[in-house]
Amino acid sequence: MFITSYFPDDCGGAEQQCRRLSEELVRHGHAVTILTTRAGRDVPRMAVENGVRVIRLARFEACFRRSRPAAAPAGPSGTAPAAPPAQPAEFRKWAAAILRTLNLWLFLAGSAGQIWRLRREIDVWHVHVATLVSGWCALWAGRWKIPVVCKGANIPVFFDEPAMPWKRTLAAARRRTTFIALTPEMKDDLVAHGVPAEKIAWIPNGIAVPAAGPRPDPGGPGFVLYVANLTQPVANKAFDVLFAAWADVHARRPEARLVVAGAGDPGPWREFLRARNAAAAVDFRGRVADMDGLYRQAALLVLPSRREGISNALLEAQSHGVPAVVSDIPGNAAVVVHGQTGLRVPVGDAAALADGIVRLLDDAALRARLGRAAQERIAADFALGAVAERVGALYARMVKEVRE
Repeated sequence: MFITSYFPDDCGGAEQQCRRLSEELVRHGHAVTILTTRAGRDVPRMAVENGVRVIRLARFEACFRRSRPAAAPAGPSGTAPAAPPAQPAEFRKWAAAILRTLNLWLFLAGSAGQIWRLRREIDVWHVHVATLVSGWCALWAGRWKIPVVCKGANIPVFFDEPAMPWKRTLAAARRRTTFIALTPEMKDDLVAHGVPAEKIAWIPNGIAVPAAGPRPDPGGPGFVLYVANLTQPVANKAFDVLFAAWADVHARRPEARLVVAGAGDPGPWREFLRARNAAAAVDFRGRVADMDGLYRQAALLVLPSRREGISNALLEAQSHGVPAVVSDIPGNAAVVVHGQTGLRVPVGDAAALADGIVRLLDDAALRARLGRAAQERIAADFALGAVAERVGALYARMVKEVRE
């Protein structure tokens, strides 16, 4: 059973990975149930989607509206929404905090009922988002001897949450949980927070590798591609670094174009670029249905994140043979080998990011070499089928240990 706080495929990278992995596990012969939240009254409470049973629990928002509202876009400062209303009233902040807390407890209460009902069907509880839920599940698992595996992109997770009366109990339960770390650095973080090394499995995110096919002439026209929802925090995604770097690129290579694919209001960033005479060189596409088409046409991908797990967009682009210029954070370093499948630059360094972009734009032969190597590496190390096999083997080992 997968447990995740939010499941719709268009929500974000973690949710997309949950869908991909669960469906691949079904193809490998596993029976998978996903326990998640219900975003609106028009969403079915229970459904079978591509062989995966999905059970959706109520959220308080769903009681009052039929669909999940769009998140407020982050502005260039990263501290406030960029579109009117510029700053929510104080009572709205408190209301949002209260609503989040109520939704957490509603999810925990609903999960308890479903887990009790399904307890005889469950071999493994797989907590896809590493939060309070994983510690809670570990407590229940101890009662029924059901193993728990917890996957988290942003580790440490529960350990840094505010102190609460039962935190010590939950922390002890978490130490009995098996963790999936996406990178070796995440494994080191968990060990530093008291998780035994033997309770951590290093398994990266996976991607359905497309069939190898011809790409446009690397020396021909192309564009620089960036993929992310503009609603995400600037502190994580570093939009400020991206657009500052692009203004530099535009001054040096006026013919270059940046394509931004992802939901959210681009207005504040257009103003940011307009002030630097670079707005005309950026094409905000919004949410794009045919991402494969964009990847086939892109000259390179740029990903300047300050904080990231393993980016789906990075895996997808590299699987299409697109070289990348990325920030040197653990999640990106796990995918991009500097000088072999792309370039890594210092985190938060707009000048270095611009230099990397210009270097690849100016060298078609280098782009082609990096792109071919990227495609080969993704197929060898990040293929979804192989990742699902590793996860399945982990499940089998955990079940065997509990039953012995």
